[in-house]
Amino acid sequence: MMSDDKDAFEIVASGSAWMNPSVRRIQNAIIELIEGSRKSLMMTMPYVYYGVESASKVWMALEDAAARGVSVYVICNLQRTNGTKDQVTTTGTQSAYKKLKSMTSDYPHSFAVMQFTGGSQVRNNDKVRNPILHAKIIASDPGQDGAAAIISSANQSDAAYLRNLEMGVQIFGSKVEDVTSMFFALWDSGQCESI
Repeated sequence: MMSDDKDAFEIVASGSAWMNPSVRRIQNAIIELIEGSRKSLMMTMPYVYYGVESASKVWMALEDAAARGVSVYVICNLQRTNGTKDQVTTTGTQSAYKKLKSMTSDYPHSFAVMQFTGGSQVRNNDKVRNPILHAKIIASDPGQDGAAAIISSANQSDAAYLRNLEMGVQIFGSKVEDVTSMFFALWDSGQCESI
């Protein structure tokens, strides 16, 4: 982790085809950020999966953070079938949905989840469409020493952490507050609902 520059950053990535020794793996950076959080943690998960190879380690780190009293906030999209939020499409997504629900029950004072509904429509090429949440961010302890955020292309999945070629940046310092203010603007926007 870089600490000399007030607003430092570093590249994080996954995918063996282009990795080099000076670049940290996205999954490792995310887990270290979660494990280092002391007060608050915000994460968007556009597509959630409970993978057994790698993504499960991130889920365990999130649960450990909530268990030690870190305020964890998650906004996600959940894949749906037949328009109902309880019928999600894949086994990995079903497991992730159950995990999110169980963590909200197990840690009611430190773990909160909202689902992005895309409530505000936008006009595009004479068609009205609902926006989707596509940003993959995680941020920790804004305004505190050690504040950090990761903005990347990687979904919360085994494929993203182990096989796909993904890239992102980890930022440190005051810019983390910009990330978290955008997160909470969405959280409070009326375009999210509890799961």
